[in-house]
Amino acid sequence: MQIPKDLPQFDQENTLLIVTGRLQGLFYFTNQGKIKKIKSFEFPNPKTQYTDEEGHFATRSGGGNRPGEKISGSVLEPKKQRLRQELYKKFQNNLKQIIKAYQIERIYIFAPEFLLKQLKSEAKEILPNKLKKKIIFSFGGNYTNYTPLELIKKIKTRRQKKSKKEITRPIKKEARKLYKKAAKATKVIKGKPDKSNPYKKIK
Repeated sequence: MQIPKDLPQFDQENTLLIVTGRLQGLFYFTNQGKIKKIKSFEFPNPKTQYTDEEGHFATRSGGGNRPGEKISGSVLEPKKQRLRQELYKKFQNNLKQIIKAYQIERIYIFAPEFLLKQLKSEAKEILPNKLKKKIIFSFGGNYTNYTPLELIKKIKTRRQKKSKKEITRPIKKEARKLYKKAAKATKVIKGKPDKSNPYKKIK
């Protein structure tokens, strides 16, 4: 897929966009103005067995339970944990293959908040040393239904915010220097200056 010119083109480096949810993972490769999905995985939806919310209840009509019988979240917690471990395993296996095949130089991760920290840790476990610091941005939320171009728009917005911060930082630093100079000058002229306003003379 061609990336519109008003969006980042990723001309200089092979870039990987990783998108995961509770049940699936998507991997997009982008470089020189193009993006394509290169790998994905998905688990069966267990909605009829349990919810994704901690401590809530779910209903199930099969197995040893009567139709519509409620199952406590504490009973189903081990199943959720097993599913999550399977997701981490699939994530690592796919990432290993991609790193070897595509010579990745930059990585962006999109994942729900409850998965994000662990996924970043799982990624760093298997990344070569030169790539460990190349996870440029991570985005917390559910992005599995976003199109590739919508993901790139999120990256563009984040880059713009970062650029603004980098511009304002030197200005703030220079302002602090001027404040200190003014404070010293005021002190020399007469007495001790008011801390809240170095230009105010104390009578």
